[in-house]
Amino acid sequence: IGNIMNNCRRIASALALACISFSLCAQNVSVRGGSSTFVYEPRYFAQLWGEGVTPVMPVGTVKIGWEDYRESPYAVSCLRPEYGVAFSYDPIGFIPAVNGPGCGSIYGAYAYFDRPLVRTRRFSLEYSGGLGLGFVFRNLYVPVTNPWQVVISIPVNARICLGGQMKYMITDKYFVGLGVYLNHCSNGLVHLDNYGYNGIEVGLILGMKDVDGRESVPYDRKFGRHPYDDGFRRGFVFDAYAS
Repeated sequence: IGNIMNNCRRIASALALACISFSLCAQNVSVRGGSSTFVYEPRYFAQLWGEGVTPVMPVGTVKIGWEDYRESPYAVSCLRPEYGVAFSYDPIGFIPAVNGPGCGSIYGAYAYFDRPLVRTRRFSLEYSGGLGLGFVFRNLYVPVTNPWQVVISIPVNARICLGGQMKYMITDKYFVGLGVYLNHCSNGLVHLDNYGYNGIEVGLILGMKDVDGRESVPYDRKFGRHPYDDGFRRGFVFDAYAS
């Protein structure tokens, strides 16, 4: 038992160091929290939450990413896209059901790609896509004890997120914006019963960028470079999202 405990401590220490190293290398850290509503589905909404009821719930997302500041043709043509990983929380488990225990909350972990379509010194219009996994640990579909919960039936599912967002730099560091996101989680009917979760999220974005003091500026086509020419920039950029 002592050896097992020592090995567990070593693994925990290694994971902690890996997380610290990972976070110190991140450029962008985003936190989005707010409200999401379901896409109405009469096949199961009435028996699960009541006739004509469309549940609304708070949601939260944390994004850790890197902007591509290289001078490659790809990075320049895509207006400095951002890549990273995201962690989401959809607390469906807090929505009271009219039959049975209801659904379990969804925890998501996925890779994302944010690509600006228009970017000026102050304004950015971009789309966002994400693909990964969604995890549900309780209140799954069970034919005997929870037959009305036909949304998700297995613990591990596919997680897809698509959306668009606008950002405006009110100072060289701080910005405000607005985003609309479509969130989907299901197992693709690999295991029934499973209609999947479809949510529409509207978010107000408040954030902070470039904590190292440099301005967020577009590629300078006249001189063929950014005012700073250092490829992938080091240091944190923190974004806070509220919706």
